[in-house]
Amino acid sequence: MAGLDPSVAKDGDPDPSSASLLDGAEAEAGELTRLLDSIPGAWDEAELGRIQGAAGQTTPLDRL
Repeated sequence: MAGLDPSVAKDGDPDPSSASLLDGAEAEAGELTRLLDSIPGAWDEAELGRIQGAAGQTTPLDRL
């Protein structure tokens, strides 16, 4: 899923601006949390992934 890789935009094209966000982030947990919270839709995507995983709606890694 492209939304999980910060270097790939939702349309599948590389997004260099988001790829460099984590590269420059400090290791401090609070700062990283604020950075991740600033990504539009990230929480919803993570929650959807959690729900799909719990329901067994996953793709084995060897099929990616």
